[in-house]
Amino acid sequence: YLARLYAASGRKAKAVKAYKKLALITGQAYIWSDLAALMTDPAQRQAALCKALLLQRDMNKTGRLHLGLAQLLIKQERFPEAACELRQYRDIYTRNGWHLSDFYQCLRQSVPAGTQPVRDNRALYQASLAALDDFLYSDLPEMSLMLTTEFKDRRGNMSARLVTDDGKAVFLPASRLLTDARGVCVRHYLARIVNPDDHPKVVTLRSKE
Repeated sequence: YLARLYAASGRKAKAVKAYKKLALITGQAYIWSDLAALMTDPAQRQAALCKALLLQRDMNKTGRLHLGLAQLLIKQERFPEAACELRQYRDIYTRNGWHLSDFYQCLRQSVPAGTQPVRDNRALYQASLAALDDFLYSDLPEMSLMLTTEFKDRRGNMSARLVTDDGKAVFLPASRLLTDARGVCVRHYLARIVNPDDHPKVVTLRSKE
């Protein structure tokens, strides 16, 4: 509730910081819904709305989320995807006998006539989530990693061993390794790591080369 008090009193930066802490320890849809209303970066706002939609089990509580996402998609001229969000909002409100908002009517008129909505946007939801990594973990320092070996783990999956500047080993799936413009595997990285001293987990990874 502290996060909501900050937001209500106009202390936006403190509200975002409080919500970020909550997001790291609990996966409740309302956190991402509230965060989306505070975010100014369109990619992060879209990701937060998508996260909330994926987490919210009560479909009757997703109407505002669908409208917010539709608005962002219209600005990107992704009209079939936006139409899908508007359709879901309309279906929820019609099913419950609720009044369709003026905002919905305005957004619907922004979609070109004859636009066919996609069947669903779940793939878009998943693809949008990557924008949350930098937001969630931006307070963590970046650490240098060097790729040393790739190997098959006990389950037969390809894994990679990287080491920090002070020689600590970090492991991650080889599929997360990057390649350069020539298709050559990158060996030097900058990464943000959760619990670097105990069961380290790489949460963001980018090339240092």
